[in-house]
Amino acid sequence: MKTNYRLHIFFLVFMFLAQESAILGQPKFRNKEEGKMFYETLLKKDSNDAVAHFNYANLLYFEFNDIRAAKFHYEKSLEIDPHNAYEHHHYAAFIEKEFNDIKAAKKHYELALLINPKDFVWHFSYANFLEDKFNDFQGAKRHYEMALAISPNDAIVNFAYAVMLQTKLRKPPEARKHYLIAIHHDPNLKSEETVEIFGIK
Repeated sequence: MKTNYRLHIFFLVFMFLAQESAILGQPKFRNKEEGKMFYETLLKKDSNDAVAHFNYANLLYFEFNDIRAAKFHYEKSLEIDPHNAYEHHHYAAFIEKEFNDIKAAKKHYELALLINPKDFVWHFSYANFLEDKFNDFQGAKRHYEMALAISPNDAIVNFAYAVMLQTKLRKPPEARKHYLIAIHHDPNLKSEETVEIFGIK
């Protein structure tokens, strides 16, 4: 069960991050090679353009699977603009997933939330990170609840929180409440396994 929803969470977070890259001015290209040439030219003209480094890192990561080069440009972006909460969160998820650098990931998740504590996805991913990497269930609980205070009907957040409440904190009534909210908003989360876990058909 844990493995399934961890993969679902990584998919959710990274799709969210990929889609939001347009907010930072990601142009549309005919193909990835055109995009690569565009950013290489742009960064030759101005190597201190944080947004260009960040968007180029996204292109390298999502389109070329060039993880080392993406890491370099994410880090350059943060070096130039260390107060960008969005980029800290993105880098935290990236460094956790690709390098399993838990210490660095924790630092950047916390910086993102310190700069901007109002994004439910960031609270959600940090809650899951604390649960999975540190067995810090009380810390995770606090951030799941912060995420739900911002977005109370989000199916995957309710689902992940319900699983932790049921399997880690042994709070069946509260767990079932969040599970029911989750399957109400996304019936695909219901399975034979969840029926067994929560005792709800």
